[in-house]
Amino acid sequence: MNKLSIIILSLPTIFFLIMLVGLVGDGIIEVLVAIGGVILILFTVVAIILFLMKDEPKYALLCFIISFIEVVIFFILTNPWWQPIVMGFYLNPVFFESVFLSIVVSCVIVLILKKKEVIDKAGGIVALFFLFLFFLLIFSAVFALFTSNYYACRLSRELDIEYITQLPEMDENFVRVTPMKVGDRWASDACQYPRHTPAFPSDISMLDGKPHWNYLLVPDGAVNVYNIKPVGAIFIDMTTIDKNTRIVERELEIAPQLELKDGLRWRIFRDEKYFITCERVLVFVHNDTVYQTVPYIEYDFHFEFPVFYTVPKWGGVFLIDEDGNIDDLSPQQARESPILEGQKLFPEQLVLTYINSERFWKAKQGSFMDAIYNVWFDHVDELEITDVSGQGNQQPFLMNTENGLKWIVSVEPFGVAHGIYRIYLLDARTGLIERMNFSSDEIGPVRACNYVRQAHPDADWDLFQVIEPIPVTPNGKLFWETRVVPREGSGIAYVAFVDPIIGRVVECETDEEISTFLSGVYVEDKEQNETMITGIVFDIDTYTQFGNSRWLININGTEVLAKTETLEFEVIKKITDLEVGNLITVFLSKYSEVEDIVVLEVKT
Repeated sequence: MNKLSIIILSLPTIFFLIMLVGLVGDGIIEVLVAIGGVILILFTVVAIILFLMKDEPKYALLCFIISFIEVVIFFILTNPWWQPIVMGFYLNPVFFESVFLSIVVSCVIVLILKKKEVIDKAGGIVALFFLFLFFLLIFSAVFALFTSNYYACRLSRELDIEYITQLPEMDENFVRVTPMKVGDRWASDACQYPRHTPAFPSDISMLDGKPHWNYLLVPDGAVNVYNIKPVGAIFIDMTTIDKNTRIVERELEIAPQLELKDGLRWRIFRDEKYFITCERVLVFVHNDTVYQTVPYIEYDFHFEFPVFYTVPKWGGVFLIDEDGNIDDLSPQQARESPILEGQKLFPEQLVLTYINSERFWKAKQGSFMDAIYNVWFDHVDELEITDVSGQGNQQPFLMNTENGLKWIVSVEPFGVAHGIYRIYLLDARTGLIERMNFSSDEIGPVRACNYVRQAHPDADWDLFQVIEPIPVTPNGKLFWETRVVPREGSGIAYVAFVDPIIGRVVECETDEEISTFLSGVYVEDKEQNETMITGIVFDIDTYTQFGNSRWLININGTEVLAKTETLEFEVIKKITDLEVGNLITVFLSKYSEVEDIVVLEVKT
């Protein structure tokens, strides 16, 4: 063996030792782990090539065995790095089922062909390889059709859902006002630390009894993530239309954005549990101490012919203090913890998984295949989670109700419909699921946003957007609460409430107006001072009086008067666009004159 071969075959061990030094060290020294590991793998491949080339096979074999052992040790010591890849196989046992069946079928075919002398030994090896790849592709594709639906069928069959007839009242003192998009902008504006930045995406925690967007202040930069620690957190009050920011300064030992041993997930996967899925980190303050929590999901294995599959479940919550100590709490222990009192615990990912499983409702009474067939073809009573994407935040939305924190999800009927089909509420601490059905033609959250835009047709909606439609119930009546914000998220222009039955929009520009509306007082006052008429437009008579336009609108035989000087421009435009045959709702003032018009249906 020449000197070059000896040097090359020795390099894996040298870089293996470098990797060990990196794991023992701290800060930027930890980068040696990555450098040593990558080069270790590289030169192990070189050792394999030299071994295959039979260049001094005894020495090459020895170096290959040593390098292989070192690579195995490297993967074991850095196993948190590979957790997402490992979980991909763990969550899909059907892959191993496909591999096994592909090997068996390929071997049987090759043996038959060799027995009939169709192929020789060399041809058999080639045929075995390509047959294996072919059948692996076929089995994986076919089995994936089952596994992607079986877990939802089982969830639909096993989940307990309570049916309710009234949504819980929202706490008007702690109403959700500030959307995530605005909270993110305000957190960035409030950060005055040159080496740190707010961690995104944010989450919601309770601080002094109020819901807040929370952001860890984590190191910013490729070097800083190894050298320095988080310096605290920023909290944005969600209950006010005005900016209200609080910064709590604390040095935290571990955090999700730190690298290697200081990384939160590294510590969880290495020291606590490995085969889990972690939620994003929630930050809160208890007794002047900053804590982090990470709800996590575990999985059960099941078999339904012809495949094995996994079903997610709530595993528990990790509680992390400022010193980096991690407590693994079961769901029951988390609910009983005084530190976690009032905080949300249930994983957000499971919320959508559970609600989506309701599409497979036929599995409750029939077979899994009945449920799958209905989702694929019949679509009987099938639901869709309302898509409110592109707004900086998506469902589920967390609400503070009289019954505690609830995840709220609005769903529509399958297809192009945008009405309310059902609203689901999941308790953010227990996971209890409640469902309220809607049978009338109330508009859904997507259309509610459209109604807010239609209330100001001349506004430049390229500069503003309507986001985060959530259901609220002042005096037991359902409204959609939306926020109108600049597209860059610099603040809140106003909060708009949309009546899902008639489509009327009520705008609130201050916290007092919002609180008053949600208390029901504003709604009651409007009902005392206004009359509402809904019907078909029979006739529209236009004339001029005292230099101003007048309209006499006949609705189902009742005539109402509209005057230019008492109307806003948007209402005047609606009147001029009216046609005989339109279905409308007219709101009259205490003087029996038109104040507003909502067009419910246009004659075609």
